Amino acid sequence: MEVSQLPAVEKLPLYDLTEETFDDHIATGQHFIEFYAPWCSHCKNLAPTWNDLASIFSTDATVTIAKVCAILKLNCLDSKALFIHFY
Repeated sequence: MEVSQLPAVEKLPLYDLTEETFDDHIATGQHFIEFYAPWCSHCKNLAPTWNDLASIFSTDATVTIAKVCAILKLNCLDSKALFIHFY
């Protein structure tokens, strides 16, 4: 009997995380995650550099680059992951 294998999951250059995907994403591995606000001029200025960083690490299987809208997609005050990992 032949054992079927799951197809390899393709690594994305830049992950756009949400409250639903954040905890699973950071569960293993190493990550650079940008927490941004869509109205923030500093965040807007960082966006091209963050995209470049994602391109540089796109072939590195040990590190992922991600971003998360801290206003719309992640409630920073209620996130267990943020509380556990960053406070």
